[in-house]
Amino acid sequence: MRATFVAVILAIANFVSAVDFSGHMLLQANPNSEEHLKILRELDEKVPEDVIDFFSEPVSVGTTVEFLVEGLYLEEVKKILTEADLEFEVKADNYQRMIDDQMKQIWDEDGKFILRSPGEVPDPRKDFNLFNYHDLDSIYAYISQVQTFQL
Repeated sequence: MRATFVAVILAIANFVSAVDFSGHMLLQANPNSEEHLKILRELDEKVPEDVIDFFSEPVSVGTTVEFLVEGLYLEEVKKILTEADLEFEVKADNYQRMIDDQMKQIWDEDGKFILRSPGEVPDPRKDFNLFNYHDLDSIYAYISQVQTFQL
């Protein structure tokens, strides 16, 4: 289970590092009528995901919807929402900066992948992972710590 979780995190990290979301904005809208819902559904179904990427689908009136808008189309999307009197707010005005800030939490200064919460004290048992190179002494030290911990 943990290996699958780590593999998913690595896949996301690799994808995010390959894509630049500069200029993208994360918007949040709350459709309060069937007409609002229809507009959001049309945007979700008809606009390519690289222009508008819905993080949550518009499923019902009163249910908050979050979506990422590519910067070049931001004014047009805002205009559509405003003309429909569909209330929205900007949750992140620079999505790439938000990603960069979060990535700092999972990569250490040597560029190694870590699973550590911000401010968490380093723990060799947690910091050791199978996705980075470790010399034999480090491997033996990790095994020794794990065995000690389990006793």
